[in-house]
Amino acid sequence: MQRKKALRLKRKIKIATMNDQGPYRTTKKEINFWFNYINNQMFDNRLPHFDRIVVKKWLKEAIGQVVSYPDKNPTRFDLEMLKKYSSKKEFIDTLAHEMVHLYQMYCRKDTGAHNKLFYSFKPKFKFLGLEL
Repeated sequence: MQRKKALRLKRKIKIATMNDQGPYRTTKKEINFWFNYINNQMFDNRLPHFDRIVVKKWLKEAIGQVVSYPDKNPTRFDLEMLKKYSSKKEFIDTLAHEMVHLYQMYCRKDTGAHNKLFYSFKPKFKFLGLEL
C-alpha cells in the first residue's frame, strides 16, 4: 500500500467516524462505497466485487463473514454483514476485515483462515486506525 494512498484512507476513515455516536445502520450503498474506497486505497483494486451482499439481522458467531462457494466455476464469494453495528467504525472495521479474507481466498488462493497471511495486515490496519 502506497503511503500517499494509506494517508488518504486514514483521513477518510477518521472524518467518517469523527462524530460516531452509534448505532450504525448498514446499507448496501455504504457497503459498496467503502468497499470501492478501501479496495482502491489498500488493495490497488485487485479485489472483485462480492457476487452477492446480504444484510442480516444476526449472524451465528460473527459480525460479518465471507461465504465462498468453491464448487461454482468460477468460485463465488458472498458478503454477509449485520443490519446494525454499534458504530460506523465497527462497520468499517468489519468490512475491511472481510476484505482481507476475500484477498486471501481470491488473490492468494489461501483458505481465508486467521493465519499468518491474515495477520500480516495487522500493521496496515493499525496505521489506518482500524482493528483487524
